Amino acid sequence: MESQIKKRKLGESVHIQTGADEVAACMLARWIALQQETPIKVYPFYSSEAGRKLTAKFDGLPIEAVVEKAVRACGAVVVKKAAEADLWLMTHTPDERQGDHCSREQARVSPDQLDEVLKLLDKALAMGKPLAIADVAYANGGDPRLMEKLVARFDDLTGLYGYAGWNTPGNAIGTAVAMGLIRLMAERNKSFDPEAFCKLMLIRLADDWLYQADVRNTVRRSMNGSAQNGNPDEKLLNVLMADGLFLLKSRLGLENQSVHCRYPCQRTFEVEIGIR
Repeated sequence: MESQIKKRKLGESVHIQTGADEVAACMLARWIALQQETPIKVYPFYSSEAGRKLTAKFDGLPIEAVVEKAVRACGAVVVKKAAEADLWLMTHTPDERQGDHCSREQARVSPDQLDEVLKLLDKALAMGKPLAIADVAYANGGDPRLMEKLVARFDDLTGLYGYAGWNTPGNAIGTAVAMGLIRLMAERNKSFDPEAFCKLMLIRLADDWLYQADVRNTVRRSMNGSAQNGNPDEKLLNVLMADGLFLLKSRLGLENQSVHCRYPCQRTFEVEIGIR
């Protein structure tokens, strides 16, 4: 397909990227971005220089290539200097090997990498610089050590412009880029709804970190190791999610929101975080 695009000189009209579940968010961001007077500029940081070159699980491309394709899909451009950027994107990668929460493979992530993410968030908040985090140290869920440090260090996460760490790296990166860009453009257009965005952040953090990286495997163990099916217990799900949801709501100013979790497909692979 790429050779045909090149042969027919369709590079400005056709785009190919890995992933699928993030595409609707990318297309929404693109539709808004193309209405701006000038292109939105994104500068990608990486928690590991070696990690940016690793082949992303399920995507078959270097992680940095997945990032560049996601930014382009969202109608923005990658820039080479952080000072020029409208949005900073921190992509949290493994150092040597990407983990996978579904197959219980551990990622190799050094303490220095975790500190690198926290330092950049500190810097972005201090400078008022928009920052989104794509958490791809693991596939099928966020990095538990990063998120534990994040919620312990920051009492207020409302200044974060996006977070995603779900399923494939392409899914996570595309979602984080789209979130960051849409918030940025909404603020510029004076149409930003902080409460709606914090609800979205709650859904992503509760799904990608709390459920996918922790609760899902606990539920599966309670089902005698069943990988996906078998009518998982939603009552148990809500019990296991309760403490983490309480913590996340406090970090996002959503203490008064009622949240109910359920299995929309009657399997443990995906969960719905329902905010009432």
